[in-house]
Amino acid sequence: MLNLRYVATFLAVVRTGSLRGAAAERGLSPATVSHQIQRLEADIGAPVLLRGARCRPSPVGARLLPHAESLLRVNARAMAAVADPQLHLGAASNIGIYLLPPVLRRLREGEAAPACAVSVADNATVTERLEEGAVDLALLETWQARAGFDAVCWRDEPLVVIVPPGHPWALRQRITADELAGSRLLAGEPGTGTGRLLRAFLARCEGGPAIAGELGSTEAVKRAVAHGEGISLVLAGTVDEEVTAGRLAAIPLAGPGLSKPLWAVWRRGHAVPGRDAVLASLQHAA
Repeated sequence: MLNLRYVATFLAVVRTGSLRGAAAERGLSPATVSHQIQRLEADIGAPVLLRGARCRPSPVGARLLPHAESLLRVNARAMAAVADPQLHLGAASNIGIYLLPPVLRRLREGEAAPACAVSVADNATVTERLEEGAVDLALLETWQARAGFDAVCWRDEPLVVIVPPGHPWALRQRITADELAGSRLLAGEPGTGTGRLLRAFLARCEGGPAIAGELGSTEAVKRAVAHGEGISLVLAGTVDEEVTAGRLAAIPLAGPGLSKPLWAVWRRGHAVPGRDAVLASLQHAA
């Protein structure tokens, strides 16, 4: 097992280029730095440094380098988690921007509300943070089941057609899927699963429209639709503000419609204070 102090000293030598520089950075004597490098090399079974006018990683040290940096990052997160009682909540963009704030607001109004630190990013980044242990609970738009994690669908969010207020459909109560034929359809953030869902849905429609382009975010899609550049299908909860203000019209699809499961995911066996309260609040809001 690698000693993290020795690993940190190795990285300091690489950064500064010398044992003396690493000693100054780490607050150690040069002899102690040399001893720690020797112990690290003994643990690994090979030299990790090429010594000369400037110390450089050996081939083995070069392979160790990214893992050494990762080990120290994980260690820092572990130490912070022990000292930090907050629930670290990661949310995919649409959830974190549009759906989560009212849930957290209601939760904070209750008694003994858990302390939460919220980070919002794209779905892939939040998933990566969950796997690395940087977040305790991830709220995702798409999730592929994998060993070591538990997941629950906390909301099945309908998708609605959005059009500008002057559009012929703006006052409609329902839109059939086949009516979308010939429309210029705009899609949002890639990697959320919505694009795949739309393509599968539209493939079943007669003369279904092609997706004209992915604009990178739901906010960009809403602005483009408001300016008459096309129409879109988005999660209903992402356009509440625009519909209330009259900047967009949202029309449900006729028939069975289209909806998207939203997932809450956490590491199995990892007990975190506040997680159950947040899950209960999410499911109650749905």
